[in-house]
Amino acid sequence: ARVDVLMGLLVPFGRHAALVGPAGAGKTASLTRLFAEWASHSGGLGATAADGPGRRSLISAFSRVPLTGGSTASELQGALESKLDKRRRGIYGPNLSNSGVHVFFVDDLNMPRNSATGATSPPLELLRQWFGHGGWFRSREQAFCKVVDIAMMAALRPPVGQRQRMPQRLLRHYHCIALSEPSEESAGAILTTLFSRFAGHLGSASEAKDVKEFRLPEAFAQGCTAVLKAVRERLPVSPLRP
Repeated sequence: ARVDVLMGLLVPFGRHAALVGPAGAGKTASLTRLFAEWASHSGGLGATAADGPGRRSLISAFSRVPLTGGSTASELQGALESKLDKRRRGIYGPNLSNSGVHVFFVDDLNMPRNSATGATSPPLELLRQWFGHGGWFRSREQAFCKVVDIAMMAALRPPVGQRQRMPQRLLRHYHCIALSEPSEESAGAILTTLFSRFAGHLGSASEAKDVKEFRLPEAFAQGCTAVLKAVRERLPVSPLRP
């Protein structure tokens, strides 16, 4: 709920946000669910936020762009431009039939590997070029093209393992929101509540009594958290197994 409030204050006003947290913290799920809820409103994405001075246009569309360790700048540029139209010479943007801003959600922002010389990875430099100059160079036209009416959201993990450290020249353009991984006690409490609600809808009164007597919700939650812990220890996340 706190992420929903913060995103509702940032995104409709053209601010760029990045969710930072470990695997399983719900970064991708939170953003995907939030924009799906906004899209369900007849007024368009972002219509749930209150109007006020300085409010930007409503958000017309949402696209997720996942990155991997081998992502290149041309692949990222192609994924972004596939959602844009040429408005006039040297200017690209969302389709004019959808008034508003197109939000791009760049997932696993710090996954692309740095170059062999240690310089920042080209995909991140492409994003930084847009933040700093409002566009990027197109190889086909061999000219700089402005990209308008878009916003950049992102999700990334702390720089450990295969994750690269984010350059401050790019990170400074984002409003970073930190998410923490729920503890085993919190996850167990959530699962217990969910299973208790499910058990409450059982058709037979005797079945519901058995569930309460044998504390099945608590046993179910303990089993799920134990399996989750074992999977995380034996199958750590890697670029080949995200």
